[in-house]
Amino acid sequence: MTKKIKRTLLGVAGFISLTLGLFGIVLPLIPTTPLVLLAVFCFSYASPKMAMRLRKSRLFGAYLDNWYNKTGVTRSYKMRVLILLWVGIGSSMYFVDPLWLTVLLGFIGLCVSVHILLIKTRVVPRPSDHQLSLEQKQSIDTHNPA
Repeated sequence: MTKKIKRTLLGVAGFISLTLGLFGIVLPLIPTTPLVLLAVFCFSYASPKMAMRLRKSRLFGAYLDNWYNKTGVTRSYKMRVLILLWVGIGSSMYFVDPLWLTVLLGFIGLCVSVHILLIKTRVVPRPSDHQLSLEQKQSIDTHNPA
């Protein structure tokens, strides 16, 4: 296979993977993370410029950096993801008819929830006293009298 054909096929695979990953944001049964990671992998060979654009994008940039650097995600991010997951899964469970499919959706939601909860939680440091402004210090002092 020539280099040009390989790059073209990887580029097409990257765009398909990214498109499916975007659908996965709102559709609970499509796994967003592996598809976006696959897209970055494909683009890194087919179009390094596109891979870099994806890694710097507003939508996936911070998420991909956390994944590559293994720094974890914040607790608030985990909660938002879990809420969106269960809203999607719950609405799907409401509209499906067979009981086995409802149970399957619940099982998938449970497995994905466990996976999300097992991802390393990044702790965002609170500002120390010398970083707080005078107004912030006074606000703390009025709420916590000594």
